[in-house]
Amino acid sequence: MAGMVEPAAGTGPGPITPDGCAVDLYLLLQPRGEAELIHAAVRDGASILELGCGTGRITRGLLALGHQVTGVDFSADMLAHMPEPARKVLDDIATVRLGERFDAVTLTSNMVSGADPQSLAFLRTARAHVAPDGLVIIERLHPRWGDPETMRTLADSRTRDHITGSLHDIEGDGTRITMTIRYEHDDGRVWTQRATMLARSDEALVALLRQADLEPVRWLDEEGDWLAARPLHGGGGGC
Repeated sequence: MAGMVEPAAGTGPGPITPDGCAVDLYLLLQPRGEAELIHAAVRDGASILELGCGTGRITRGLLALGHQVTGVDFSADMLAHMPEPARKVLDDIATVRLGERFDAVTLTSNMVSGADPQSLAFLRTARAHVAPDGLVIIERLHPRWGDPETMRTLADSRTRDHITGSLHDIEGDGTRITMTIRYEHDDGRVWTQRATMLARSDEALVALLRQADLEPVRWLDEEGDWLAARPLHGGGGGC
């Protein structure tokens, strides 16, 4: 069915979340400038709702830059590692409603690269919590990664943060990409994650935003991986 993707699955030592993410692996991954990019897009001291915060990899940087952060995740194992003084909320980001508004709401990693109903639900949660003059900060899977041949050029092992990552069993149709990602740490631990993602075109992403009563404002990076959006109609959205 169009817009549907197969469920993710993961293996390896330590807790594995229902969507296949390994908690111990996420604890090893280092920030790559995400907090600084978000900080540059919002006002100093902005209140930020981080949807799908995980173990707090980005949260730590946002706190250090002076922001008030509320992190939501559906994994108690992930949230157990969130740093203070961030506020932690254990809930499903597709349905959570806190009854509050924030200066910025973030959806990072592949949060808007899933099936249409799931991605739309996440965007509607963001819309329900962003202030009328606030921003929703989105990191997307760029359309270039929907091409299996492009992904195969990245299939060779690459090492970062003492972790060697490689791609296997790559399938795709130009928009939908399915692969198994293998991670091996220098200490011998190995994790895998099998996932399907949608590399939506700019037009498809904008159409999804509009369904959630959001509109694009500007790209935040030269590559076009990060987008700032705002409410189409201030004050609505149903918090």
